[in-house]
Amino acid sequence: MAGLPQNIETALTEVYGPVEAAFIITQIPKGGAPEDIKEQWVGVSLPVRAAHLGQTALAPTRNFDYLTQQITENDDSVAITGIDAVHALAEAGKESAARFWDSMQLAKFVFRAHEGTLQPLQSD
Repeated sequence: MAGLPQNIETALTEVYGPVEAAFIITQIPKGGAPEDIKEQWVGVSLPVRAAHLGQTALAPTRNFDYLTQQITENDDSVAITGIDAVHALAEAGKESAARFWDSMQLAKFVFRAHEGTLQPLQSD
């Protein structure tokens, strides 16, 4: 998979830390997107940055779903930067989903932990 442009990768790393794990989506995530868009997440490997690991250990997360205009609570979540999420969709060949979410690249995407598998990165 081709990486993000270096200047964007550097900026994301400065703010959120390096990518330390992958969250591989294994089931259709809940949310307000059309079903055909949500289905495209399945099989995509999303980069999880250091700042987002273990975020929900202290308290449930409250998230605002931009599509449904609802606040949801999730006591076991995995957060992904929007830029990383949209880039991962595009790199996985999920072009229509990447286009759908393109305007949300500055948001944080929050998945339920049971919607995928969290895997630490293999060190070389």
